[in-house]
Amino acid sequence: MIQSRTLKLYLADGHPAGLIVAEILNWTGKVLSFPRGLLPQVLKSRQEIGKTGVYFLVGSNPDNPFQPIVYVGESDVVAQRLISHDKDDNKAFFDQVVLVVSKDDNLTKGHIRYLEARLIDIIRKQDVAQLNNGNMGQPVNLPESDVADMEYFLHQIRTILPVLGFTFLQELPKRPAIPLSTPGNEEAGSSQTRLAIAEEVPIFELTMNSGIYAEAYELEGQFIVQAGAVCRHPSKMANSFSVERFGYVISDINQSLKNGTLVPEEGLPDDLVRLTRDKAFKSPSSAAMFVCGSSKNGRTYWKAKGTGQSYGDWRDAQLNESALCKNPSELLAATVC
Repeated sequence: MIQSRTLKLYLADGHPAGLIVAEILNWTGKVLSFPRGLLPQVLKSRQEIGKTGVYFLVGSNPDNPFQPIVYVGESDVVAQRLISHDKDDNKAFFDQVVLVVSKDDNLTKGHIRYLEARLIDIIRKQDVAQLNNGNMGQPVNLPESDVADMEYFLHQIRTILPVLGFTFLQELPKRPAIPLSTPGNEEAGSSQTRLAIAEEVPIFELTMNSGIYAEAYELEGQFIVQAGAVCRHPSKMANSFSVERFGYVISDINQSLKNGTLVPEEGLPDDLVRLTRDKAFKSPSSAAMFVCGSSKNGRTYWKAKGTGQSYGDWRDAQLNESALCKNPSELLAATVC
């Protein structure tokens, strides 16, 4: 269940693009985010940077603006590692630093190694960032109670980083399961309940005569194509799908084939591949282009499953239903609009 919570963001130098200190109420962790250029000042002014912690080096990906390049590290003294990275030509990519430490100094070497391995694994599986790590982190055996504590700590990190604009750890929202009726709870699986869930988060499908087929849903501002979709093989993309116009999509498709998000499958034609895990997109159109390997208007090609209504028509209906004022003249007369 999603819980409301309070976050505190402190602009330490008064600039929204400068050093930001972020905390969650009743959490022992603290997050510092700052541009690479501020590293000398932060080293001089913030004691947190000398603590034990995990950190991220984040930079833009010239081949895909939707997939940043990320390096995950850990250290007993983070400052020393950051100074080393700043001098390293192999780390020239990063322009932002994110540091996570504990306010009560209870993070041990075992804790941060556990967090590093888990963070690397999450980013690798999410397929929303390009990892710059040479290794994938070493699994660490911790006592059961420590594992529970670190999983909670990890959950808080995954909550706070998207607020700061770093979404590579963000969990994909799951469509609510339509409940089935059970003895003593027949109403949970009633047709009215199932219909309400289906209408709130409908499934959209994209079908092409070539054998391409995908299902998706929209939730929390993301358009998520579900695992199992049959997509166009990168080598068979349309000639008109030019790198000049759609380079970021083409790069994403090729990278997905390379990392196993898209795989050939026995029984599928050579020009088709299978999507192995859910994948999030910023819009229905970018999702449609990824699936089809050609320029596609997602508002037209995605259809509500069961009704055939286009995504565009469904979206327009949602906007019209939520409009509190039907015309500007009502604004003056309405008490609440």
